[in-house]
Amino acid sequence: MNQPSPNQPYRITTARSALSALTVLVFSIGFLVQPVAAEPGDTTTSLPEDNRLLGNSIQRPNMGMKPLSPTDPGGWLQVSLFFLICGAIILIAVAVWYSSKKKRAKRADAGLDPVSLARATGKGVRAPSPLDKTPETAGSENAGQDS
Repeated sequence: MNQPSPNQPYRITTARSALSALTVLVFSIGFLVQPVAAEPGDTTTSLPEDNRLLGNSIQRPNMGMKPLSPTDPGGWLQVSLFFLICGAIILIAVAVWYSSKKKRAKRADAGLDPVSLARATGKGVRAPSPLDKTPETAGSENAGQDS
């Protein structure tokens, strides 16, 4: 197994002393740093002059600027990128659907379709539920009852 080396206690004490020295250094720097206070003078605010716009953080429609360049929000480049992304998502969905349709048809031609195999054996396509009663269990439950 792993035998402790004779230098291991020395390494532990060295690590502890290095950690304590680092802690003392960090705290001493923290005490030497002076907090920065705000300088007195003019302050600016972004509050509106009248109170009609307070509480309306979302701009109303048609209150903004019209796009000046194609890359501005609402510009033709941004709108076309949106429709390009939507088209790409639709193409990916159609490709996945078509691929799965081809693979299902190939599997059905080979006779390995799970649904048709289950129907051919007389079983359902889902696993039986514990609440479903089969004819053999239904007969055994009623065997001891009087009619």
